[in-house]
Amino acid sequence: MEENRPALAETNQADGTLMAAIFGEKSIRCYPYIYQERQEVGEGEETEEIFVAGIAYEVVKVPLNKMIQVVLEDLNEKERQVLDLRFGLTDGKLKSYKEIAPEFKVSRARIGQIIERSLRKLRHPSRSRRLREFLIPTPEERFKEKQRLTGLEKQEQNLKEEEKLAQNNDRKALEEALEITAANYQEKWGGISPYRRIHNALSRGGITQLSQLKALKRRELSHLRNIGTKSLDFLQEVLQVAEERFKEIGLERQEQKLKEEEELAQSNDRKALEEALEIASANYQEKWGGISPYRRIHNVFRHAGISQLSQLKALNRRDLYQLRNVGKKSLDFLQEVLRVAEERASP
Repeated sequence: MEENRPALAETNQADGTLMAAIFGEKSIRCYPYIYQERQEVGEGEETEEIFVAGIAYEVVKVPLNKMIQVVLEDLNEKERQVLDLRFGLTDGKLKSYKEIAPEFKVSRARIGQIIERSLRKLRHPSRSRRLREFLIPTPEERFKEKQRLTGLEKQEQNLKEEEKLAQNNDRKALEEALEITAANYQEKWGGISPYRRIHNALSRGGITQLSQLKALKRRELSHLRNIGTKSLDFLQEVLQVAEERFKEIGLERQEQKLKEEEELAQSNDRKALEEALEIASANYQEKWGGISPYRRIHNVFRHAGISQLSQLKALNRRDLYQLRNVGKKSLDFLQEVLRVAEERASP
C-alpha cells in the first residue's frame, strides 16, 4: 500500500529546520505525520483503520517529531544534545555556535564539526529514507514522478499491444496452415475439405494459435473430440506447412529489409550529392563571385539522370564532358564537388 499523506499542515519550525539541514535545502516543507502499515511499526502502537479503493488497512499515525527522535537514537549522547540545542528540538529555541560552545567547554569551531558529523550520519540512506517519507514533493518533483509513471504506463501498453499482435499473428499462421493443408488434401484425395471439421475440433479444445498446436504431442491431440488417426496425420502436415511458410515469410522479410536498406542508401547518396553541390557552389561564389553554378549544374544532372553521388563518381572526365552544357569550367567545378564529398565522407 502506498503511504497515505495527511492534508498539508504547519510543521514544527525546529523539525523543519533540522530536515532542511539534513537534506541540504534552504527551505523545505514536510508533512506533520504520515501513515504506516501495522507491520512496519512496533508493538503497543495505537492503530487506525483507513480505506483505500474500498480496501481497509490497519495503520499507525507516525508524527515527524517522533520519527526524528527515533533516528537521533543512532547518534551518541553528545551529538544528540548538540543538535537539540542547535535546532531547538526540545524548547523550540534555535541557538548559535557561540551560545552552545560554553555548555560543552569547547570552541565554536568544534561545535560546528560535531554538528556536521551528526548531519552526515543522518544523511546516510538507512536513516534519511525514514525521514524522506515526510517530505512534500516540489512541483518539479511531482511533474517528474508523473512523467515517470506515464512512461511506465506507455511501456506496459506497448508490451500489451506487442503481445496482442503476436497472438493475432499466431492465430493467422494456424488458419493459413490449415487452409493450405486442406487445399492440398482436396487436390490429392478429393471429397469434402477437412478444414471446417479440424478447425472446430481445435476450437473446442481451446487451440486457436499455432504455438498451442506445436506444444501438444500426438497422444494429447488424440484425446481431442473427433480427432482420429487420419486427423492426426493431417495435423502433422499442418505443422510441416506452417514450418515451410515460416521460412518463406523469413525470406520475404529479409528481402524486404534488404530493399529498405537499399532505398535508405540511395536516399543518403542523393543527400550527399545535394550537400556537396551546395558547399562547392558556396565556395565558388566566395572565391570568384558572380552567379552560383548550383542551379545550372543541378539541371545538367537532372537531364542526364544523375541523382546520386555514386553515379557521379562512376563517370570519368570524358563521360562528364559529353554531358549537355558541361565545359572545362564545369568539369573543374564537378571535380571540386567530388573533393568536397570525399572530405565529408571521411571520418
